[in-house]
Amino acid sequence: MPDIGGYDVVFVGSPIWWYTAATPVMAFLEKIDFKGRTVVPFSTQGSNVGTFLEDFVKMTKNARVTDYRSFNNMGKEYDKTVDNKISVWLNGLTP
Repeated sequence: MPDIGGYDVVFVGSPIWWYTAATPVMAFLEKIDFKGRTVVPFSTQGSNVGTFLEDFVKMTKNARVTDYRSFNNMGKEYDKTVDNKISVWLNGLTP
């Protein structure tokens, strides 16, 4: 498991599998104690995010979970739009 001891903010992303976070990501969250850190979740999916955020929050021990965003899988013609959505999200994060 990675050592997150040197970080105040940790980004955790996951694809959506069956309307929630992917199993390997859920297993990671189960093993890590975030001890008062801020965790910023994000997901990628082809359609519905389902219960991703609710499940993610339940599994993220001792963390402040904030500023969730989801990003749909889209064709190349939308790359600039998606890049802009990511930039706006990152630039708008609160400490």
